[in-house]
Amino acid sequence: MRKKDIKRLINCLGGAENINNITHCMTRLRLKIKNSKLIDHEAIKNIPGVIQEQFSGSEYQIVFGTKVEEVFKELKKQLHGQDLEQFSWYDLPSKIL
Repeated sequence: MRKKDIKRLINCLGGAENINNITHCMTRLRLKIKNSKLIDHEAIKNIPGVIQEQFSGSEYQIVFGTKVEEVFKELKKQLHGQDLEQFSWYDLPSKIL
């Protein structure tokens, strides 16, 4: 995913300050959002690479398929300096062993 698309994604999520937490699993970017009313759902659906977006409980999920880790890494770079809780599901086994 291109850097400009990640920047666009951040804006569609209500800006960097509206993102409280980011994680991912095998296909989904998982976010905790401070104010869900600031999300531009239609614009997110039109970002290249987005397959689907939805809320699951209090978690906002964006499906990217197998490109999710690439998106996660670039999003983390662009949000550098934000006070976020960030981890990759791939790191979880090493955290519990």
